Amino acid sequence: MKDSFFGGRRGGEEHAVSSDKPGQTQGVPLRSKKQFMAEEGESAVQAAKEVRSLKEADTSSYEAMAPPSMQNEIKRVGQTTFYLMDGVWVDARYREGLKILRVKFGSEGYFQICEREPKLKKLLSVGQSVLLVWKGRAIEVGPEGKERLSTQELREFLN
Repeated sequence: MKDSFFGGRRGGEEHAVSSDKPGQTQGVPLRSKKQFMAEEGESAVQAAKEVRSLKEADTSSYEAMAPPSMQNEIKRVGQTTFYLMDGVWVDARYREGLKILRVKFGSEGYFQICEREPKLKKLLSVGQSVLLVWKGRAIEVGPEGKERLSTQELREFLN
């Protein structure tokens, strides 16, 4: 009996199949299909556990390792990390090209956002100039920007 993926059989033991001569075996024993699946399954479970532990890891210790001159330039709110760049607290997830809604700090528009999304209120508490990512878009709060937001803008950026 031959299993094309796992090679040919010889004397009850699987061996590698030469790629240039189909059906011909060489002397290298292969694992059984059952053995292969069990070992790969164990590896997958272990990898999943490691990924979960990395996701749940407390990264605040990394921030503490930053040089003293930089420690005042990093803030964390929940799972979001902000870096102080040119006077603006920038969300670490921010990438060039995201659509940006600019809102004036302390304006009616600013409070519309805070009232509509309590999580944003918490994130915006890092400072008066903040650039954060929310649902795939960016919201920039600072000394300039919209003073009032339309229902359409609120829906577009917050939903």
